Amino acid sequence: MYETIRQELRDEWTHPRVRQSSEVKFYYAVKRVAASDLPDGMKVALIQAYLTVMEQLQANHT
Repeated sequence: MYETIRQELRDEWTHPRVRQSSEVKFYYAVKRVAASDLPDGMKVALIQAYLTVMEQLQANHT
């Protein structure tokens, strides 16, 4: 799951010319999870997974 999130946040499935930043992708992912019909506990777990991957990407980027 973490690898899939990493690919999504890095926008690896989009053509390089139209890729969005990891920050933009993170924002949209959190909004999508928050708006979903998932139970609140699962929402929190998913957002935490996105946050963990985002922090790793930021740490590797600097």
